Amino acid sequence: MKQSIQSSYSIPSLIYIEEDVKLFPAQIKKIVYNCQFRSDKALCHKLYLSCLLSLLNSITLSNKSLETLHSYKQRKGVSPSEAYINRMYSRASEDPIILWHLPAEYKDFVTYLVNRARKEFTDSISDTVSSFQLSDEAMDAILKSSYESTVNRDIILEED
Repeated sequence: MKQSIQSSYSIPSLIYIEEDVKLFPAQIKKIVYNCQFRSDKALCHKLYLSCLLSLLNSITLSNKSLETLHSYKQRKGVSPSEAYINRMYSRASEDPIILWHLPAEYKDFVTYLVNRARKEFTDSISDTVSSFQLSDEAMDAILKSSYESTVNRDIILEED
């Protein structure tokens, strides 16, 4: 019963998680434009685009990897296991940093910005999810209230 209450209470959290995802590019922009290079707008723009491209690169597979997955399915007749796919993502994201019109010396700084953006995004999502988690006391109160309203309704129906 408690699981049912928690799941129906958590449905609105999906809307707020979606909002967090929509705000992620703005969050990255804020991080980049508040860094030590904030006075150089062109450099900040390049850093911002490098962060976006690096994040996208870290969560997508290359065409070669996708072809490998497709051929695996054709050879074996089944879809690859989740562990196999995770290994492919791990190998693909060993060096996900893309420098957009930046010299190689900015690689470590872009890595720092990307990691900071990931951390802030993860914290934001965690806060959103935890704000929709009901405590045991709250669930007990909901159950008690529901029970009491059912008992009161039954008493009123019996009197009629």
